[in-house]
Amino acid sequence: MAAEDPLRAELRFDGRVIAVTGAGGGMGREHARFLAARGAKVVVNDIGSSTPKGDGSSAAPAEKVVQEILAAGGEAVVSTGSVASFEGAQSVVDVATTTWGRLDGILHNAGIARFAPIEELDLSDYKAVVAVSLDAAVYLTKAAWPIMTAQGFGKLLYVTSAGGLIGTPHLTAYAVAKSGMIGLMNVVDLEGRPHNIDVNLLGVSALTRMTSGTFGEGEVAQMTEAWWQKYMRPDLIAPVAAWLLHPDCNVSRAIYNAGGGHVSRTFLAETRGFTALDLTPELTRDHQREIDDETDHRSLPDVQTFCAGMFEDMVRAGAQPPPAAALPINFPPQGR
Repeated sequence: MAAEDPLRAELRFDGRVIAVTGAGGGMGREHARFLAARGAKVVVNDIGSSTPKGDGSSAAPAEKVVQEILAAGGEAVVSTGSVASFEGAQSVVDVATTTWGRLDGILHNAGIARFAPIEELDLSDYKAVVAVSLDAAVYLTKAAWPIMTAQGFGKLLYVTSAGGLIGTPHLTAYAVAKSGMIGLMNVVDLEGRPHNIDVNLLGVSALTRMTSGTFGEGEVAQMTEAWWQKYMRPDLIAPVAAWLLHPDCNVSRAIYNAGGGHVSRTFLAETRGFTALDLTPELTRDHQREIDDETDHRSLPDVQTFCAGMFEDMVRAGAQPPPAAALPINFPPQGR
């Protein structure tokens, strides 16, 4: 009998422990159920807020998801700590290690949104949104770090969105939180490589409690929401998240997008630009089109690549070649 092709084998999480934040409903519920169905032991974390703004709390939503997983033959445990504080994030990690003795992955899905134009932005709302999305990602990573480094393995996946990365009117705090995750990911990747810890972002597009009702009113809005309900289902996000959390996935420091069955990658790039060793405002003005030209862009996987490209262009413009020490600290290579 021929051996099974490993590329076609079902991806399983047997023996693995994964914590999912915001898992009491919507997209988080789908993540938790999907991972459990593939054999993962899941920490279902949710404070059970009653609105997309994060109001109120209840253990009922997380408990219901745990019961659904148990009824389907899976393993799961409730966590109701608020990841908007380090103590709450630590409690998520503690639940995992106390229950199963390890923690292999964190899917930080929890998030809230509060709409307001910048001139009317309430700073308490701003702080609340950033705390649940961005600060919580830092807290969870810090809390899990000793466990994952000791294991020599870990997967961190932070949920972002195009609405945050690209920007959406009246969502200042949300955009700051979701785009701030890029900087966090980059640093965590560099520091995590020696410990076999991977970190990625997943930009998601789906009809959930947060997006429902944002299409306006009237017949066209109803038709639009019905289309989203049919095609932009939250269950179509879970398979992508599962792959990025799986031990076989060796991707790190990447931004993926998932929605409606579509998967793509967003990457940071730099135009070739313009270089003059005697640069002036006038030269910058006169070469604006060249500076903005994206035709021959180069990707930026790390600071060393960015500096190397800049130094190369400077040499072409007449500078002496820089010494090797001119590059920033040489971190471990990207590959494992």
